[in-house]
Amino acid sequence: MNGPFGHINGETPIDDVSYLIPKIGTRRELNQHEAKNVSKAVIKHLVPQCAVRNFDLSWIKAVHKDMFGDVWSWAGTYRQRNLSIGIAWQTVESQLFDLCQCIPHFKQPPGEDDIAYLHHRLVFIHPFHNGNGRWARLVTSIYQLHHTGTFLAWPDDLTETNSVREQYLDSLRTADAGDLKKLIGLHAQFTQRFQEI
Repeated sequence: MNGPFGHINGETPIDDVSYLIPKIGTRRELNQHEAKNVSKAVIKHLVPQCAVRNFDLSWIKAVHKDMFGDVWSWAGTYRQRNLSIGIAWQTVESQLFDLCQCIPHFKQPPGEDDIAYLHHRLVFIHPFHNGNGRWARLVTSIYQLHHTGTFLAWPDDLTETNSVREQYLDSLRTADAGDLKKLIGLHAQFTQRFQEI
């Protein structure tokens, strides 16, 4: 099903607009509202002064709510149904909990494999109704920034069909099969040192 806003390859279809908070009629308007909301979350979370002491379930949910809470009423709430991607919805919370328990055991500073593993697991679990890719990229960037002083500066148009998006989706599929090399390569391509403005 394409849903009311059409469908982009690799995206969870938007098939129910009843949870929209603002009145939105087109994909362009939706993209604008979401981009504005995500920008607020990036400013709030992606600065070194916002120390994250624990990557726990409540914080993970709060980041998603900060990213999408102005647009979708389900923001920050685990999905209650299976999607075309992601694990069974009944196991989302336990799988996220297990991941949060693993994070303190990453190398310090974390290696590129640890960061790629975190990113992939967040996408693979796919805990929310939508926005999982953008959320996983931001959570991974926050983790990376606080432990390495670098972050992932993904292109703004990664949510649209283009060659970088196709590489990104391919790297996630390859990671699904247990090989993180392509995702690590993309991380290397888009990693930047944080500089105060």
